[in-house]
Amino acid sequence: MNLSRREIIKLLGASAVAPLGIFGASNQAFAKNAASVVVIGGGFGGMTAAKYLRMADKNVKITLIEPNKEYITCPRSNDVIVGHMEMHEITFTYDVIRSKYGVNVIHDQVVGFDGQKKQVSLSDGKKLKYDYLIVSPGIDFKYDAVDGWSKEIGET
Repeated sequence: MNLSRREIIKLLGASAVAPLGIFGASNQAFAKNAASVVVIGGGFGGMTAAKYLRMADKNVKITLIEPNKEYITCPRSNDVIVGHMEMHEITFTYDVIRSKYGVNVIHDQVVGFDGQKKQVSLSDGKKLKYDYLIVSPGIDFKYDAVDGWSKEIGET
């Protein structure tokens, strides 16, 4: 079986939200029982999860929290490195997820979340309630994982 990149991305998006039980017969039950989903992280994973949640159920309230006003997508980044594309071609704002998919986007930093209270705390002091939480913080470099590697070396 040969899958295109687009089909693989669709499968990844569907698999990100599948544990929430929103597909098939359970779709209506999910909308009634889970009024809101908070997605922490607006990179490739968080955006995909928010998009496919919306496609699965138009009634669920989705809030995406991301401190940055734009993101750079990893797919196609090699085309920038070799000179086939420019950085601005893989840099996106959150306008489409807002307008086309009706996702509420908050540009702020998450400082913590409480699974018992089902609440996310933001750096501005606000607290958001949720029924379901998706945490998609992206990748980060662990400089101490490789002997002799450091942040200073990585940034040169």
